[in-house]
Amino acid sequence: MKRVLLGLGVLLLVLAGGWLWVSPLGAMHALKLSAQAGDREALAQEVDFPAVRQSLKDQLNAALLRGGDHSGGLGAIGALFVAAIGDRVVDAVISPDGISTLVDAGKLRKSGQDDDHGTRAHWVITRQGLNRFTAQPVRGTDDRPPTLVFTRTGLSWRLTDIVLPVDAAK
Repeated sequence: MKRVLLGLGVLLLVLAGGWLWVSPLGAMHALKLSAQAGDREALAQEVDFPAVRQSLKDQLNAALLRGGDHSGGLGAIGALFVAAIGDRVVDAVISPDGISTLVDAGKLRKSGQDDDHGTRAHWVITRQGLNRFTAQPVRGTDDRPPTLVFTRTGLSWRLTDIVLPVDAAK
């Protein structure tokens, strides 16, 4: 009886480890399929749109503050104006259509914008512990692509952040 329980315990550990190893691949594959099919409901389940939008807005605002001296009156007003425009751009780009384009092309751009002649991104997954992994596109070009950040919620994964390269937000 002890051998059976020990064998079941080892089997459970192996299955759990296998799931932890394979599930990020499955999550990225599911995101790609939903994006290619244009399935807005599935994308809403796989992407935390409010968290991704807020993160990108924060990144753009931080880059704006790093980019120059905004201590003067006109500089501060200009920074607020640019931040407001940036917020609208982020809201427009981080949509089901925008995520579909990102997953397909490997970079943020407006839906329908064609600049790569059908080149599709190949995604490389990097595990960062048990509750997080990142996916970064490899496109064969010298550009600095964004990094998708997935967080585990229960037994599933959700896209919770898109990290821009430091120089991309300038």
